[in-house]
This record gives sequence, C-alpha cells and structure tokens, in this order.
Amino acid sequence: MKYVEFKYELENGKEYAVYLFEGEDAFFRESGVSLLKRTFISEPELNFAYLDNDCDLGQLLVSLEGYPFMSKKRMTLIREFYPKQDVLKKGLKDYLDNPCPDSVFVIVNEQTSDALKKFDCVCVVDCSKADPALLVRWIRGECSKANVEIDGQTASLLIDYCLSDMTRIKTETDKLICYVGDGGKITMQDVTDMVARDMEYKVYDCNSYKIHTI
Repeated sequence: MKYVEFKYELENGKEYAVYLFEGEDAFFRESGVSLLKRTFISEPELNFAYLDNDCDLGQLLVSLEGYPFMSKKRMTLIREFYPKQDVLKKGLKDYLDNPCPDSVFVIVNEQTSDALKKFDCVCVVDCSKADPALLVRWIRGECSKANVEIDGQTASLLIDYCLSDMTRIKTETDKLICYVGDGGKITMQDVTDMVARDMEYKVYDCNSYKIHTI
C-alpha cells in the first residue's frame, strides 16, 4: 500500500505485527517509523530496540518476543534487512507465522524484499516517490496552514526542481514559507531564485533548451 493508505489505516485502528517500509524516498520511510513510535510506544528507552541488520537471529527473536513495559507495544527496528531463505528457516519463519501480539517489528529498506512479503502479518508500505498530483496537494496544504498562497503551477515547478524527493520538497517548502512570510504568496520567480535545482533537472532543462533552439 502507499504511505497515505498506511497512515489512514493506522489512524483508524488497523494494526499489523510487522511493517516493511521500502522505496527510495527517505522522508516517507522515516515518517512511517515516527508515526508507529507515536502510536505504539511509551517509555522508548524501555520499549524500543534498534538492531543491526547482521545481528544474531537469537538476539532478534528475543527482542521480538519481549513484553512491553508501560507501553502498548514493544518495537524492534532493523534497517536494510533482506533475510534469505536459510535465515527464515532457522526460526524467523516460525515467528512471522505466529507473531507476538505485544510486539511490532519495523523493517526499513531502500530496496524490495520479496521473501518478507509472503507473510500475512507483514504490512508492505510503498515509499517510492509520490505522484506529482499528491505532492502538489501536500505543498499547497502546508502553505495554507502557514497562511501562505501558492498556485499549482508554482508547486509543480518546485517538485520538478526537487526531482519529486519529499525530503527536499519539505525543506524547500519550509524555506519558501519563511521567505514570503505570513500572508505572502510564493511565486515562480521565488522558486527559481531560492531553490537549487537538482543536477538531473539541470541536465533535463539544458537538453530541453537545446531542442527548442535548434
């Protein structure tokens, strides 16, 4: 499911034992982790464990089977975790077939992991770059909350400059909001002057210019 679907389901009480965030957009991956922490974890120093992706399987299972203390759940987080079949057969498969109801296992990967997707307890959250129309709505929503105006064409230019990378879009949107101030309007010229174009966009823009001037 897309990030917005994951967020909607979580806010409406739908819970999974395992969350697999995968895709190139770090903003969505890290936002998902933060949302799960706020939803499930109290006293994080007692109920949150971050393990290396090459940790011992026994260590991982002990963490997953632990009970929370003064918290709704206990959370175990691993990044870039791509278990192979031998790891699954050694005990992880048994856990994924029957996960602990008091535990939430969070996996944050940039690439895909087909082996993990085979289990019903795993919620796969697609953290690839969002659709431009969704990004335009997000930018305009953030501007509206700050009493700043921006039109769709200007928001689209900002998205192009940032190559649809949500982390950059958020940073540049916040910067532009501060620049124009309360009650202001972000213009195309503001984006051109204030936002550094990512290299791929520069190459594309240059090539487009050459095509149009032949």
